[in-house]
Amino acid sequence: MSLDQKPVDWGGPSEDDMADTSLTDRGYTYEDLKMALTHIRKLESKIRDLESRLEAAGNLRPSLEVLQRMANGLDPFDRGRFQCAVAALPHETPKLSATVGITGSLGGIGEQLDRARLRRISDSGLRVVEPTEG
Repeated sequence: MSLDQKPVDWGGPSEDDMADTSLTDRGYTYEDLKMALTHIRKLESKIRDLESRLEAAGNLRPSLEVLQRMANGLDPFDRGRFQCAVAALPHETPKLSATVGITGSLGGIGEQLDRARLRRISDSGLRVVEPTEG
């Protein structure tokens, strides 16, 4: 418990009240104490389990990062992790696409490619009709 937290009042007797009386005076039996300790052990075990799960969840990495770390030698190669990362990659990576629209003359290499295409078409005996502007 940190210094700024107050103890939780569970509604039972305070520690001061309990100091002067024995367990039997308060009506508790040995079996009650044993059950309480068993319950405490179960709760402590559950806390440890939840803490380890929380720590493991904090160590999760995207599949691309797992593959990059293996490739760069930051993490040791593990065949199972590698296969899982490769299998998860298509589901994790965003699908990006781009559309480019060009109007007017491409200039340079584009014009040379267009002339070569037209030459190849005209050599094949096909007639090319260019669209007219206007």
